[in-house]
Amino acid sequence: MRIDNSNISFSANFNNYVKILKRDQVSGKYFPADVAFVTIDSQNISDLRALKEVYDNWGRDVLTEGVLNAAVSKSYGDKYFSRNKIYALTSQSENFEKLNPSKILGVADIRVLGSKGNIFLEHLKVCPFLKGEQNPDIKKVGTAILNSLKAKFVQIFLVSLNKPEVKDFYRRNAFKEFTDTLGHFSWHRK
Repeated sequence: MRIDNSNISFSANFNNYVKILKRDQVSGKYFPADVAFVTIDSQNISDLRALKEVYDNWGRDVLTEGVLNAAVSKSYGDKYFSRNKIYALTSQSENFEKLNPSKILGVADIRVLGSKGNIFLEHLKVCPFLKGEQNPDIKKVGTAILNSLKAKFVQIFLVSLNKPEVKDFYRRNAFKEFTDTLGHFSWHRK
């Protein structure tokens, strides 16, 4: 499915600005830069189209598919997904009603657990074009998403992919593993 960006009406709700590291093209050094953390409106067809374009452009991987499926299922009233929230990190700094999907740097899907500010992080995906390079133009996208979630919630639980680099990422971001082999992690606000 191909979407014309000029017609996208994105009604994401702005939450906060958060810092990432952006590489200066001349010096090659990294400097802090503000990006926007937004909540996706799963009832808005344009938001769903934007997520679909992200999914198509990012290689249709299982993590991005999980975020898209949660948003679509929630839009259809699936009770299983009624407590899910979808977030995106974007380099766009204004005009969120017309967000450019190519500016989305990462997405996350969480499930609210009870009423005490606890969540389960279902999926977290950083744009694959920002990873794996020796000197990417942008760094710390995943950390920025986690920091925004930490500012909103009291506890975060997750099950990570069973890869050493993924587990190390969560450990570096103050998550504690509470089983040895399954990749169960938690973070608690102090």
